[in-house]
Amino acid sequence: MKIGILGKSQSYLPEAFAYQKYLEKYNHEVFITANHDELINFDTIIMFMGFYPNKRNENIKYIHEYNSLSLQPYAHLKNKLKNYLNFKPDKRIFLNNYVKFFFNFKDNISYLNRDMGYDISFRNCQKIINKKIEFDLVYTGSFDNRTGLLKCIKYLSKFGFKIALIGNMKNNLYDEYKKIANVSLLGKLDLDEIIKIFNITKCGLNFTPDIFPFNVQSSTKTIEYSAAGLGVLSNRYIWVETFEKSRTANFLYLDQLKSKDQIYNYNFKNAYVDDLIWENILKKNNFKEFIEN
Repeated sequence: MKIGILGKSQSYLPEAFAYQKYLEKYNHEVFITANHDELINFDTIIMFMGFYPNKRNENIKYIHEYNSLSLQPYAHLKNKLKNYLNFKPDKRIFLNNYVKFFFNFKDNISYLNRDMGYDISFRNCQKIINKKIEFDLVYTGSFDNRTGLLKCIKYLSKFGFKIALIGNMKNNLYDEYKKIANVSLLGKLDLDEIIKIFNITKCGLNFTPDIFPFNVQSSTKTIEYSAAGLGVLSNRYIWVETFEKSRTANFLYLDQLKSKDQIYNYNFKNAYVDDLIWENILKKNNFKEFIEN
């Protein structure tokens, strides 16, 4: 089967690459792109959703992927508009039941819930002995709509932390971050390059605005930091504190931070995330059968 995955050029979508890797094991041809025109000859298209009111090809099976809720402002209104205006697909995928609940589709279209996972390659970071540390902190993911992140990086820079920032950012944001001392802007990296940076870093920074929907959704970066054996430094909000407690971890919070040395002396404990390896998640949810049938 020829399966297209339609992503968004500015988005960090590790699940798209997880889908590709998993489905190719079963001899499917999988292609990831942000250009719908490149998928006109495919059998199935998994679409990471924004607003798509019109179906492009009646002969293609469309699966709508809702990997997050809409962002502020007017998040609830945007969710409703996506519900009413997007064309009806053959199937849907949701990050979890929480996302499904807020979109509140009233039809009987088949769906799958899957949690956020991580590539098993991150586990190799834990095998590194006597790490040569070049960065104290690393932040991966999105910079857009992250209210307070720039202020947080400036605050951490004053402690003398050497910080690696991984991900796309708009030109105006790039200019602002570039002014901050001890910060390396690494841009968008592939999985192998991210792991190389993790291998020379002490802690992963999770900064998530404590506003809906950010504060109730899975933090990909926190899961990946935990899998890689990095300490986790985070702001406080409902998801990360629940994740820490439920998975017997010990994170350091920004309101506890007193000095740079603290991250080297703190008793970090990584979250238990064996069940969140992508292979395990997709197998548990019968993802292959869901796509094929």
